[in-house]
Amino acid sequence: MEKLVKTVVDTLDKKLGEDITVIDFENHNPVTDCFVIVTARNSRHAMSLVDDLIEAAMKEGFDYKSYDAEKDAGWMLVDFYDVVVHIFLKEDRELYDLERLWKDQNISKL
Repeated sequence: MEKLVKTVVDTLDKKLGEDITVIDFENHNPVTDCFVIVTARNSRHAMSLVDDLIEAAMKEGFDYKSYDAEKDAGWMLVDFYDVVVHIFLKEDRELYDLERLWKDQNISKL
């Protein structure tokens, strides 16, 4: 999982994702081990982040389960099985505030 998280975080950082946050659920959540949350500047940037994440992960030998990325959506998702990436526009990230929802978990702001 650590190598996939590094690939995801490095890709998001390289592609100018903002306010990257990692929430570690390992041994606390039966669905996934980790959330990575990032803010995109606009819908086009968010779609680009989805594409870049999938490409970078597959290049490193990781596969993805699914993704949910619709044009003009304020919240997009890429599911890499053990790591789920949430790509938000600023307003939607503030509205859903996943960091507050999971505040009892190990949260790393990068």
